[in-house]
Amino acid sequence: MRYRLLTLLLCLFLPCLFFSTGRALTPIHYQAPLATVKWTFSEELGFCRLTHEIPHYGQAMFEMRTGRLQSFVLDTHVGPSRKEPVTLTTGSPGWRLPEALILNDHAKMSQGYAPFRFGTMTVRRMLNSLAQGYAPTLAYQSWLGNRQQVQVSISPANFSQPYTQYLACSKKILPFTFVDIEHTVIYFGVNDRRILKDQRYKLERIQEYFKVMKPKIRRIVIKGYADYAGNYLYNKYLSIDRAKALRKFIVEDMKFDAKKLVVRAYGVGQAVANNSTRSGRALNRRATIDIYLEDP
Repeated sequence: MRYRLLTLLLCLFLPCLFFSTGRALTPIHYQAPLATVKWTFSEELGFCRLTHEIPHYGQAMFEMRTGRLQSFVLDTHVGPSRKEPVTLTTGSPGWRLPEALILNDHAKMSQGYAPFRFGTMTVRRMLNSLAQGYAPTLAYQSWLGNRQQVQVSISPANFSQPYTQYLACSKKILPFTFVDIEHTVIYFGVNDRRILKDQRYKLERIQEYFKVMKPKIRRIVIKGYADYAGNYLYNKYLSIDRAKALRKFIVEDMKFDAKKLVVRAYGVGQAVANNSTRSGRALNRRATIDIYLEDP
């Protein structure tokens, strides 16, 4: 009788014990309170940023810079001790009913103080969901290993005006960097000093860079060259004319200060290829543009 009673008590008790120890902990939710939500817009030459503080957690940042894809970074006060899968969804901000998901993405966090990064298309969808009044929410298992879920929501409150500034700034961001234009080679036809149509795109790219970054340019050096098509003196003057053609474009079309320009001509000197071949001569019929920036 005692054995049966003990067995019954154990059967009743153990499932309850199993349930209580296996139950998931209540999720931890980080989100800026509605009354204190703040978005900050900042910009420099070739750089735009939107920043949002999440109390007791970290800082969410959307960034664009010249020559780079748009990015999202979530800096944390405490970096993760291990990598965990992350789910990104569209959360309701609290003052409106949840609707169909705009975001539904998965990634894996990296170690360090900026463990959350997403691709360009996901970043665009995050910005779009914020603009529509939704709160992008990241969810992952706690780094403490206690099976507790952590949810981090990015509030859309007070987002509209800084986002408008961010979009205006984005129009100034170039798809290439200074490295792509700091040394540019323009090729010319035989005995020609005119800028060829198929070379103008290089100058147009420099012109686009000038529109944004001109204040940072300290000096431009233009160098003209020639092949062995004519005599020494003829080639010397031809290289001068080629350099002057670029100088004219930069000063008149790009409105660059002529005092910051240096023009040099080398004739047949400093050949980069063999002048005894047609392909070699084509490479030597050139002028170069070297751009130097102000010291940081």
